[in-house]
Amino acid sequence: MAAPKYDWVDIRRQFIEGVPDEDGKPQYLSLAQLSKHAKVPVQRLRQRSSAEKWFQARDEYREKLAKVTQAKRIAQFSEKAVVFDERSLDLAQEGMTLVSHRVREIAQMVEIVDARKAAILSKPLEQITEEDMEVLETAVDARELDTLAKAATSWQTLGQKASGTDITRMQIQQDINQHIDIEAEVTSISAELSRDDPERLAQFIMAVSRAGLLDDVIDAESPDTTPAITAVASVVDERAS
Repeated sequence: MAAPKYDWVDIRRQFIEGVPDEDGKPQYLSLAQLSKHAKVPVQRLRQRSSAEKWFQARDEYREKLAKVTQAKRIAQFSEKAVVFDERSLDLAQEGMTLVSHRVREIAQMVEIVDARKAAILSKPLEQITEEDMEVLETAVDARELDTLAKAATSWQTLGQKASGTDITRMQIQQDINQHIDIEAEVTSISAELSRDDPERLAQFIMAVSRAGLLDDVIDAESPDTTPAITAVASVVDERAS
């Protein structure tokens, strides 16, 4: 009686690549399980698998399959990462645009206020009103500028990360033998008030008045500066009342 013929190519493939289950996922069978599945005596499978190194071939196949699967996943994640970075970069650009727009608005406001200040400071001191004094105060909110600066830094950092340019390079130069000259200028209140700078004078008087030191300053200054101090002080007193 002739021995049965087996499709060894297909049997070997089933052992190496696995047999699909109901969900289509490969199931890697043992020789005993393959014997029942392919209806081949297990002893024949052992002889054939040993001679043709099936186990080694299956390990190599699964390793290659894992690499291919990993490559596909990397490609998918890379595509998603590119889309995410593009959106992040767009967001960073929009954020920087908003910050720049607000800074330009503040600059325009400062120009307007500076023009009004110049007109006010051209008046005689006794004609300066309480409303004028409010205009002489700074038009810039330091807290808003600090917030805008932090926002700009955050948007810049986001944009650099999204574009892959978030590498910080620092260069430090130091010369221990370097000689540093420091110049310090000491001045008196009289010297400051004697300058031809009405705005500086008005701001100084306002600060002194708020500190409750206006009378002391008037008593301490020279007769040449006292009339000017008194004129601005009257405006400050009217505002305080």
